[in-house]
This record gives sequence, structure tokens and C-alpha cells, in this order.
Amino acid sequence: MGLDKKYGRVTIERGDVGEDEPVVIFRGKDVSLPKLLGLYWNMCEKIGSPKHHLDLINQRIDEICEWQDAHPELVHIPNSDGFEDCLERPARPVGVPQGEEVE
Repeated sequence: MGLDKKYGRVTIERGDVGEDEPVVIFRGKDVSLPKLLGLYWNMCEKIGSPKHHLDLINQRIDEICEWQDAHPELVHIPNSDGFEDCLERPARPVGVPQGEEVE
């Protein structure tokens, strides 16, 4: 069981996720998700992820795009409205090393 700061405890059917392991959930209604997964695919390909992993990412991108096309009224810009209390500290901008303060 993992822990997502926005949605809480996450259980999975396959695999092993530690009790306190951070998990992030992206939902199909997030308009930016296909592009985000495309960027993730590029990073995985660059570092040498196996072909079957890249294929799974591509398959999921296709499924999300199909779902978004079929449900445009549910697709929106992500906002986390109502979840403000989940943020324990200010976000660290990309490129700021762990331990450095964020102004």
C-alpha cells in the first residue's frame, strides 16, 4: 500500500509498494496527462528502459487519449481544489537540490 498526498492510501493488485512509499496518481481527466506520459516515455527511453516498458507507456497514452476524446466534458486543467491541506511544505522548483531552501 502506497501513500498519495492528495488521495491517501493506495492499494494495488500487482506488485509490491511499501506501506510508506510515496505514490503519485494522475487521472485520465487531466488534460496534460498524455503529454506528461510522453515526456516520461522520452526520459525512460533515454536512460535505457526496456522496450516492453516503453510499449506499456505508449499503450496507456493511447487509452487515455481515447477516453479523453470520448469524455471531453470530464477533461480539465488540473487544480487540486479542495486538497490545499495536503501540502506540507512549499514545492521545490525543478533543479533546486534537496536541502536548499525555496523562497
